[in-house]
Amino acid sequence: MLAAGGGGPLCAAFIADILGMNKTVVPRFSSSFCAWSMFFLDIGRDYLRSYLSRADEAEPGTINKHYQDMVQQAMRSSRASVSL
Repeated sequence: MLAAGGGGPLCAAFIADILGMNKTVVPRFSSSFCAWSMFFLDIGRDYLRSYLSRADEAEPGTINKHYQDMVQQAMRSSRASVSL
């Protein structure tokens, strides 16, 4: 397993053990890969909502409302970006 990024090396050996891998490689400057990647990735946005519930008690209507709120927020954000 190759562990790169800022937090990847913190848990790479544990994950490798679970997957039955016997070697984990952590480059000396692995955190630089995290910063370096921001220059090559497309700009994106994340829209999140928290909804805490037991799985068997989750309300689909509430989940759908949170989803629709995120869609609306993304649409407003997209329109604002285009008008700049």
